Amino acid sequence: MIISPIVRTTLGPQTDKFGGDKCVIVGHIVCAIGAAIFALAPDNTPYGWNIIGGTLIMCTAQGLLNSAVFKWSPKMFGKRTAQVGGTVGFVGALGGFFIPIALSLLGGGSLSMFLFTFMHCVMGILSFILKKSEDAKIRK
Repeated sequence: MIISPIVRTTLGPQTDKFGGDKCVIVGHIVCAIGAAIFALAPDNTPYGWNIIGGTLIMCTAQGLLNSAVFKWSPKMFGKRTAQVGGTVGFVGALGGFFIPIALSLLGGGSLSMFLFTFMHCVMGILSFILKKSEDAKIRK
């Protein structure tokens, strides 16, 4: 969708202002909310308001997450930013291949969206933990 790149470019200055770590946490929370809205759709309605709204919310959150990664990587990895960028691109390319297969193996529908929501919640929590541990290292 075109929404993610537009959000990435428009929220880039906000990511610079607030920091990539905070934007990653907010992005994962917003994406989990979008996935939960998406999951509320009945299995027999392919184009309900839940699916359209949830998808638009997830696309917006993915744009924010994308801009946050490019702010956060140099701060976290310093001189290894290029290596990390290559690894992120590699994993992102594989994710677009393996994630749809994994979701289809789950049978689609609510179970797949539960997994999607769960993973975003886990990533949001991990991002929060990393942020707190980074703050603790800075204070020492």
